[in-house]
Amino acid sequence: SDKIECLVMDSCGRQLAIVRRSVDAPNEAEGNARLIAAAPDLLAALESITEMIQAMYKVEGKYISQARAAITKAKGQTP
Repeated sequence: SDKIECLVMDSCGRQLAIVRRSVDAPNEAEGNARLIAAAPDLLAALESITEMIQAMYKVEGKYISQARAAITKAKGQTP
């Protein structure tokens, strides 16, 4: 099938990614492109929320651990 490319740009106009989509399933690629574009904001929000919850409740439970693992993975670091 034919392929169409979507450029994913950040708010400063820098190219973040190229998402190739099939004309048979364009919505999936567009959703992926929106998720890639939102990723920096999602990461910053998760970092802030995780820090806030830990500061307020002094906990390190399952969900905080999962959040920290996702943050580590998003930053390309090793656990």
